Amino acid sequence: MDYQIYFKRQKELRGEVHDVFQYERLPNPLRIQIKFILDGLLGDGGDHHYNPEVKATYTYIYDLLREELGVFDINHRNVKFEKPNINSYEELSYFLINEKDTELVLSLVEVSFRVAEICTTDYSYRNKHLNEAMETGLKVLNNRFKENGVGFAFEESQLIKIDSQLMHQEVVKPALKL
Repeated sequence: MDYQIYFKRQKELRGEVHDVFQYERLPNPLRIQIKFILDGLLGDGGDHHYNPEVKATYTYIYDLLREELGVFDINHRNVKFEKPNINSYEELSYFLINEKDTELVLSLVEVSFRVAEICTTDYSYRNKHLNEAMETGLKVLNNRFKENGVGFAFEESQLIKIDSQLMHQEVVKPALKL
């Protein structure tokens, strides 16, 4: 959404915008905004419950993260057994909002958007044309990173660190296309 609500316009007028990016933490509002973007692309909790394809997609992401992290449960990594009948949508949402390790959360974001890129090219996924939604979702994601002062962007199917906008435009983007 390109529309800026009143309080954001006022912050901008007062000069309360982020001039410098930070990389160590993801503010809670950003995490929630990312969740809403993913809900729009992959499906939300209701879709997870009623649509087997959405459930399979979230289960795939959850299982991939468990395997990569070498754990049975991404939210309780010391658990020594696998939980039966987990709700992968709820587990991933909890992880996105509550995980303290920024790199792990960014890994979830990257994997989720890579999966979304694949799902949204297939009309049969949720019986919708989601190509345009994916394009918009990526623009919104990158804008949300920027407005929260977080120096990352999703480009060419991966999250990249943005050190400066000029360097990003002139050097990084062209290099990613090589």
